[in-house]
Order: sequence, then C-alpha cells, then structure tokens
Amino acid sequence: SCRIDYQYVYDENRGFEVLEKSILNCYQDEYLLWSAEFKDFCVSDYAYTKNGTVLWGNSETYSSSDPFYSWIALVDKNGSIKWQKRLDHGFNHEYVASILANGDGTWAVISRGDLKFVCLSCYDSAGNERSFHKTEVGNYGIRNAARLGDGYIIQLWNQIHGETALLCKMDRDGTLTDSF
Repeated sequence: SCRIDYQYVYDENRGFEVLEKSILNCYQDEYLLWSAEFKDFCVSDYAYTKNGTVLWGNSETYSSSDPFYSWIALVDKNGSIKWQKRLDHGFNHEYVASILANGDGTWAVISRGDLKFVCLSCYDSAGNERSFHKTEVGNYGIRNAARLGDGYIIQLWNQIHGETALLCKMDRDGTLTDSF
C-alpha cells in the first residue's frame, strides 16, 4: 500500500504555510519499501501497476490568479522517479481523474478541462505525450475510469442535476462512442 504525506513551510511573503513537498511512501505490510518526494506539485492520487506506480496531482494555488496545472509522474519499483510531466493542453484549469496502463507500455490519462471537456492524453513509457483528444460534454465531472477492451469506460456526473451514473465508452483515440 502507499500513503501520501505533505510537508508545509511558512511563507513570509504570503503570511501562511505553503506546500513544500508531497511524499509518496510505499509499504509492504508495515515495512517502508521506498519514498519519493515531489516539490513541483501536490500529489492527489496514485495507482500501482506492474510497470510502476503512476501518480497525479496539481500545482498548489493560493489565489484565483495563480495558474492551475496538473502533473503526472511514474515511480519505479525501487522508488526512483522515472519521469514527471506538467500537462499543458491550453486550459485555464485541468485536473487528472485517472491514469490507466494500456498494457503496451503506454499510459492513458483521463482528465477534465475547463469544467466542460473530457480529455484523453496518451504517454509512452518515457513520459512523452503521443496524442491528445478533447470532447466537450458540458458541466460533468469525471468520477471513475477503467479500461474496457481496447478503449475505456468513464463515469461522468453532475451533482447539481443529480446525475451520478452517466457511463460513456471512449475509444483508444479519445472519441466518446456510446453512453448509458
């Protein structure tokens, strides 16, 4: 299992504590196997796969005028950071909902852009972006995502309208092909 810890420091200019680093600790039973530290972003979630532990999060923002960037990273089985990347798809606000291993050494990053787009970015094993596709769906958040055949299934939701279980099939290119 893994645990995310956060370390804060006092920022004299802002007058409050700010994130210094996120620490991902990986355990087997109660024994610490490795730790990896991230200073560029606040780790929000992770997924363990046979190809390593992928994680994602966002740059910390302390004002609505601060840029809000999403980050992804891969840590190997020894705790070494293989790569970390800031997503830049032209949105003012983008958050990563899930990262899925495609089974061929590539990674699918499912994200939401500017509160109205569902996005699919594919990255190779070295962290290089190979493709990106966005689909406008309106004000739906992404609750879950999973591999389904050669594509994906994602759960969209809109709490304001009480829609919590809109399932959409997405092909490997990021096109939404069906909804339920």
